[in-house]
Amino acid sequence: MAADLILELDVDQDLISLSHASDDAVLNAFFPPTENRSPFYDRDLNRAFVGAGLSQDLAVTSLVRLDGEVVGFATEQESISVAAETGELVAESAWLLRLVRAGLRGFLAVAQRENPREVFVLASQALQDPGSGEDRDHWVLSTVGTARVALATDELASYAGATFEEYNFVNPADYKRLKRFRGKIRFIIRPS
Repeated sequence: MAADLILELDVDQDLISLSHASDDAVLNAFFPPTENRSPFYDRDLNRAFVGAGLSQDLAVTSLVRLDGEVVGFATEQESISVAAETGELVAESAWLLRLVRAGLRGFLAVAQRENPREVFVLASQALQDPGSGEDRDHWVLSTVGTARVALATDELASYAGATFEEYNFVNPADYKRLKRFRGKIRFIIRPS
């Protein structure tokens, strides 16, 4: 059986692109949009999200690491909304990961529901009162319920049907020190 796969991305060193049009203070303190320009178009391509009913959606591409070494990249599409049944923030997201390390070449794809509440609460408190932010790293399970890898190709085929967990990082004191939050994500993929 394949071993658990623990992949990480650190926005400060691994981010390739990020697009969204949200004016949410917490989201922008973690993930402000990257400049997205082309020599062919005289506009910020992030503005495509504005007015298209996509103000709570985002797309991100980043390198991913295994044991600190870059082993591929990942792209996420995410839509944030309020769940009608609970009134809580939820995010519907899909990740496509491409790994290129010998023995781990291929693609993984997963769709999941996330609950960003705990991270948003910690970050919101720090935004409202930067001096109150506890200087402690928090890794928060974001995945709600059981998410499974829906597609696993090539050398990653043994991860088809594996459980997928996404953990998001926050240190509330970052806002006082940096005037932003460091964005980090950890994926734990456990074969069935």
